[in-house]
Amino acid sequence: MNKISRNWSRLNREERLALAETVVGRLEQGQDAIVADPAFSALKEWLVATRKHFASVKTAEQELSRLLLRRETAEDALIVSLEAVADVLEKTTGGVREKILATGFEAVGGVAPQQVALTQVINFSVSAGDFDGELDTHWDAVRGAVFYDLQICTGDPANEKKWKEISLSKPMRSMDSASDPSEEYSRTGVRRTKATLSELSSGKRVWVRVRAACATGAGPWSEPRSKLVP
Repeated sequence: MNKISRNWSRLNREERLALAETVVGRLEQGQDAIVADPAFSALKEWLVATRKHFASVKTAEQELSRLLLRRETAEDALIVSLEAVADVLEKTTGGVREKILATGFEAVGGVAPQQVALTQVINFSVSAGDFDGELDTHWDAVRGAVFYDLQICTGDPANEKKWKEISLSKPMRSMDSASDPSEEYSRTGVRRTKATLSELSSGKRVWVRVRAACATGAGPWSEPRSKLVP
């Protein structure tokens, strides 16, 4: 006996929505016996709810895109301003190292500060892995980080007690390390890092977050990201 392919955990959000719409439409047209079943009624209700929330998120994403453009424009202008101020200070300090350091800037070729305040990980993303039960995670490196902590949550992400450690963080070269960049676990260009979470329950929605850490402590957790495990 043939069975229905339960591949929806491998589909993206739009594809899952399209699948549900197709199934509901065809079953209603065929007046199948399933139409009277509570399972079908629940599917229709959740389809309506999903459409509604998709529309709400779409509106929010459009506004977010506008805000991100403003932020990036301001950030680019900030970089230009830093460059201009650096040009002026190089002249007024005469290139004297101590005077440069006194301005808050760093000197080229100098040793980076030993104590660096670890910032929040940004550009954190979670995507389906190559195999069932796997998720791939990616994020931008944080200056001063020696390694990264990963946590996963299968319940309410707002409940701190639901978060569990993932035992796969490996030592990674800091952005300021003088170690050979070809060493094991180092990142290409030492600007990005990633990890694959495996042996997860397929079809289960999980939340994941990451933070930078070093011998003296850890930075704040990233914004959590959710994904349906394939």
